[in-house]
Amino acid sequence: MEDIVKEILLRLPPEEPAYLIHAALVCKSWRRVLSDAGFPRRYREFHRTPPLLGYFLNLSYNAPGTVPRFVPTTSAASPFTPPVFAHWWALDCRHGRVLIRTFDTRGLIVWDPVTGDQHQLLGQTHLNTDDTGAVLCAVDGCDHLGCHGGPFRVVLVRKSYTGMSARVYSSETLEWSSQACIDSVNLYGKPRVNPSLLIKDALYFTLEPGFRVLKYDLSRHSLSVIKAPRGIQTMMVEYNQDGGLGFLAVLDDNLCMLSRFSSTADGMTGWILQWALELAPLFPDHHSSSPREVVGLVEGTDKTFINSNGGMFAVDLKSRQAKKVGDEEAMYNVLSFTSFYIPDLAKGRPSLP
Repeated sequence: MEDIVKEILLRLPPEEPAYLIHAALVCKSWRRVLSDAGFPRRYREFHRTPPLLGYFLNLSYNAPGTVPRFVPTTSAASPFTPPVFAHWWALDCRHGRVLIRTFDTRGLIVWDPVTGDQHQLLGQTHLNTDDTGAVLCAVDGCDHLGCHGGPFRVVLVRKSYTGMSARVYSSETLEWSSQACIDSVNLYGKPRVNPSLLIKDALYFTLEPGFRVLKYDLSRHSLSVIKAPRGIQTMMVEYNQDGGLGFLAVLDDNLCMLSRFSSTADGMTGWILQWALELAPLFPDHHSSSPREVVGLVEGTDKTFINSNGGMFAVDLKSRQAKKVGDEEAMYNVLSFTSFYIPDLAKGRPSLP
């Protein structure tokens, strides 16, 4: 009977962490199973994909006193205690960590909402208004199911006098790398303060004006520039499992996927429409009198965020289903937060790997 209970509890949905607490209150035998030291590991391995727990709304980039707001997508209230800064901005979210820029101290901090740990980056130079960055786990071969407390890297991208530059911070050495640079400042503009996109061993950053993408190769420590679709508001996505870069855009109330193509005849590259999804049928009870907009995505999944005057929706591109996860918001951008959150029932705090 206990083996059957274990299998049942393993199947509780990770996107609703409160269900684990409710199950622990059923009886002592269920609580004993959930409190077992090996349960968190088995639970993560069973579900494989860290669930979406909510998203950060960056309301205004440089307005004094503004801070991001975390909106939980779970049925329970957010269990996370936000950082105490007078004015901060969520630059990036990945592998259970949030990269924070504080305007009062002009610093960079990596925050783990599940554990509450904060790591201030040392030795950084003065941050410029247009600087942006990315955070990612630094463990080779990690499955990222529960790498809380492990080493991480931060990539800082900024406009230089002659073009763009990138430096990498290591939490293991507490040092910054040398700069990777690319010239031609007039051609590439400046970094846009939006979340990056990680595909395989490369990070992608959007540039302003928005017809260029800056690619940072993590293994080669090098920068390159890709031309993006012109004239439309787009969101970078991973187009396929082979690591292709794509763009999502809303055109005439259709969600469109654009992928890159190369012509072998003349060597030209461009963007073509792969598919279009009519949005109106996905929102039968939420008519939008204003254009819908792609405002974020859940990296590594088929989910994207669409904002309209009917609310904020998480759209699953594979099942073609939409779920309302919040109200309509006037925001700068959206960062999704994914992580397993398994309460430590014996100690009353999150259970870590």
